[in-house]
Amino acid sequence: MKLFFLILFLFNCGSVVYKTKTPDFKTEIESLKRTQILISNSKLNSKEKAMILEMAKQELSHRTKFIHYAKTNSKIESILYIEPEYKVVGEKVEVSLVSYLIQKSNSTYRWKAKLKKNFSNSEENSIVSTYKEKYGNDVSKLVIPFFEITKEMISELEGPKTLTEDEELEKIEEDAN
Repeated sequence: MKLFFLILFLFNCGSVVYKTKTPDFKTEIESLKRTQILISNSKLNSKEKAMILEMAKQELSHRTKFIHYAKTNSKIESILYIEPEYKVVGEKVEVSLVSYLIQKSNSTYRWKAKLKKNFSNSEENSIVSTYKEKYGNDVSKLVIPFFEITKEMISELEGPKTLTEDEELEKIEEDAN
């Protein structure tokens, strides 16, 4: 049985290492509709941080009902805090994300995930071209690894299930910013 799980892990290539949530997670997360994303890591340069922030914002916007605020606002109910890291070893890139959803009113952690994956050097495609054009050639090796791991991280985050009509309009307005 242990061998089966080891083989399964090796084929999965180390996706979600673990995620935790508070016991009242489902109730709390559904009430935390307005969020802001913060990227933290002093080892990353400003272009890398901006690229990861943009990826996270797009994924959050398209795949969840969270209302993302780009700027600090009194309506914000939670912070999605992301700590990205990477290491380039030859043609491979090892990326990891540690992410927290923190309830702003009482600084309680409502969700946490650690993800780590290895990626081989990827071919140039439209996603790489788009980010390379915006953030420079230096990010080209990082685009696909961070795009994929950010997408996986957001898919693990169960967000609010419904929004009122006013909240839907608020989401559209904030997504446009």
